[in-house]
This record gives sequence, C-alpha cells and structure tokens, in this order.
Amino acid sequence: MNRFILSFILVFVCTFLSFGQLEIKANPLGLVLKNIDIGAEYGISQNIGLGLQPIIDFDRIRLFGETYKSARFGAILQGKYYFIPKKRIDNIYAMLYLKPIAGNYALENIYSINAVKISMGIGFGYKFVSTNHIVFESNFGYGRALFNKAYPKIATIDLSTYPYINYDFILSVMMGYRF
Repeated sequence: MNRFILSFILVFVCTFLSFGQLEIKANPLGLVLKNIDIGAEYGISQNIGLGLQPIIDFDRIRLFGETYKSARFGAILQGKYYFIPKKRIDNIYAMLYLKPIAGNYALENIYSINAVKISMGIGFGYKFVSTNHIVFESNFGYGRALFNKAYPKIATIDLSTYPYINYDFILSVMMGYRF
C-alpha cells in the first residue's frame, strides 16, 4: 500500500512539473550577510508564475557595547504576471505577495521578544533568462502589515497601532537556473 501511494505521488509530481518550468534561485548578497535567501518559481502558464522564497535569518549586531540577536523564520509567497514574455515567465512583471514571518529578538539575555507579522503587498520586477537557462532577477515590493504583534514576557504589544512599523518592503536580486 505504501509503495502504491509513493508511486502515485511521484507520478503526480512528475506530471505536474512536466507542464511548467521550475526555477531555483539564490541571492548572492544574502549568503554574504549570513541570511539563507533562496527561492523557487513555477511557471503555470506563459504569463503567470508562482514563487516561494523561504526566510531564514540569523543576525548578531554589536552596538554600543551590547549584543543584539535575532532569528526570523517565514516565507514570501508571490504571484507574478509577466508582460510580453519572450521565453515563458520572463521580462517585466507585476506581483502580489504575502509574507508571514515570526521572529525572536533578544538583548544579551536581558530581554527577549517574540514577534509575528503577516504582510501583503504589490511589486514589480524584471527577469532575464539566458540561452543556457541561467536566470537573473530583480524585484521590489511595498506592502502593509495585516497582523503585527509582539509577545514579550510581560504582556502582548499590538504593533499595528504604530503607523511606521506596519510598512513592509521586499527587495531582491537573485541568480539561478531554470529547469
């Protein structure tokens, strides 16, 4: 029974991937900044692509003699519409994105805050695909937080009451390969 289910899933995935194009991308600047910034995009049709970009950040900053640490986990889910594609899902595009993210922010064991934020926004970008299937992509997006709460040990803080904290930006420069 398990082999039948595994075979069915394998055939389904292979059939699903055969109808579209899959791209795996990475941000070279993210690797320098100690952030794992990779992504994948699947072309549903000539003009429409769905992207997933996991967010895994570990930061440590020493400022004024204090060490600040943060760890964030989440994803950016993108729906892209390509205008006048030349090689399927390439050229100039507009996108909608959804960005759920959770993180922990700490100051040298003095205090620790857990935060959850869900943002939604719009953006635009450009993708170039070479004849060797190498992908170069750049995009920018702007949005607002739908949900933004911080959970320190004392009480819950609703960050949606602070206007400037609720803006959300994404900016990425990625390189990858199209299968």
